[in-house]
Amino acid sequence: MAEPKLYVLYAGDGETINYLVTKGLNFYMGGGYQDESMFLKGALATDPDIEVVHVKPGESLETFPNTPEQLSVFDVVLLSDIGADSILFYMDRDKVPMGPNRLKLLAQWCRDGGGLGMIGGWSSFGGWGGQARWHDTPVEQCLPVEIKDGDDRVETPEGISPGGIDEDHPVTQGLPWDWEEGIIHLGYNRFKAGPDARVLGMLEHDPLLVVGQCEKGRTLAFATDCAPHWAGSMLRWPGYPKFWVRVVRWLAGRI
Repeated sequence: MAEPKLYVLYAGDGETINYLVTKGLNFYMGGGYQDESMFLKGALATDPDIEVVHVKPGESLETFPNTPEQLSVFDVVLLSDIGADSILFYMDRDKVPMGPNRLKLLAQWCRDGGGLGMIGGWSSFGGWGGQARWHDTPVEQCLPVEIKDGDDRVETPEGISPGGIDEDHPVTQGLPWDWEEGIIHLGYNRFKAGPDARVLGMLEHDPLLVVGQCEKGRTLAFATDCAPHWAGSMLRWPGYPKFWVRVVRWLAGRI
């Protein structure tokens, strides 16, 4: 009998860029959308049983699920480079009330058995200038880490490599961690592992990959990015697709 499809809601990893060019007294403006979701979506596409619905950060105010019924469609929710406000608020901020608290809905969905993961970036965890604002939210209460109240970025342009990999776990076992080229990251979010969490990898003295349980749901935190620039050489790592497939399958309770 065929395995049922595994449905993933992937929110984040995209940005609109606007710029102004001046040439003496002349100037012009330009811009466009930069899609950074293609790396993770490409990795998950290697598993034919995984179906991904991607919500761009600029669309989340309108399209992120706002009822338990809408969330129940998904086995896994991945948040990557998307701040709490982009999910918490609605497009019409003059409406009273605006709508259900989607952070509370997401946390309850996880406690009821959903798999919730957060991936690092400038708009993840604490984020740039603390603007991601995931600290002290219902979502943080479910994640297996304690998030800093403020800017938690660690920039490593010189490169930093993962270590202390616990390969006795379904997410990490049997992957080519000894890749000859070496996995080099260019930055990450600094957080602390929760008291009941399991650390599966480190970046020097800070956790890289942490897993845990939130009542009936599984949770995961990955400190660095799945896309440029922080992901670094991980994007070329032979284990990249299989790693993310395993992350999703583990969060869904399929491995």
